[in-house]
Amino acid sequence: MIEGILVHALVCLEVVLVSHLLAMKMFTKYNHTDERYLISISFGLFWFLLGLSYLCIGLYLIIAAYHGTSQISSTLLYWGFSSLALITAPLAFFIIQILIGDKRVSLAASCSFMMVGLIFIFLLFRYGVDVADIGSWSVDFKMHTLLLLIFIYGSYIPAIAMIMALIPFVALKTISNLRKYKITMSLISLSLAYDFTLLGVMNIGDFERLLFDVMILIGALIAYLGYFPPDGIVEWLRGPDTLVEPVDFGKWDDDI
Repeated sequence: MIEGILVHALVCLEVVLVSHLLAMKMFTKYNHTDERYLISISFGLFWFLLGLSYLCIGLYLIIAAYHGTSQISSTLLYWGFSSLALITAPLAFFIIQILIGDKRVSLAASCSFMMVGLIFIFLLFRYGVDVADIGSWSVDFKMHTLLLLIFIYGSYIPAIAMIMALIPFVALKTISNLRKYKITMSLISLSLAYDFTLLGVMNIGDFERLLFDVMILIGALIAYLGYFPPDGIVEWLRGPDTLVEPVDFGKWDDDI
């Protein structure tokens, strides 16, 4: 038994718990007739897929800690990377729907990234992932260079560009403080998830990968607190809005 890898697996399972709890609450937050329904579903789907990926990776680490690596356990690694390859599709819908509000454009962008993810999965099973040594905290693996390039240029860079595109929206558009808070917290959580997922996929270090997953856990917690803030934060954010003349934001006033 390797204690460090078990600690790493525990962190992965905590990511699963927080992200899937967030996803389930987002899936049931609004009625399907609500304008915010699809935005909520897409954000929840992002965290569901990320959590599914970490469920597979966490189980893989538990098996590796007790029994080492094997062809059967490596299947979990493939499933984890496959789920990870699809997370940009719901992210694209989430961000473009906030920016533009056109479901057709959002769906088209989402389908485009879905195709990129499916290509990644096809090549993943074609080229495979070489599992090297079992370290003190993680399991070393080597991914084909083409897969890394697809993930970086087909998923990571477009995702960061979309996240950056929301910054002027938050800074310049006249929206309520609560909505700004939720969008800002979403951006922070998504940035943490993507940045440290990329570092993990690049297989940098041993103990460092445990730290990367801790940061992703923090990102998931930030996302949860962003969409479901404590009552004290809600009252504090709404307080200043009552000092100015009310502006009608319709259904978009306090939520996204």
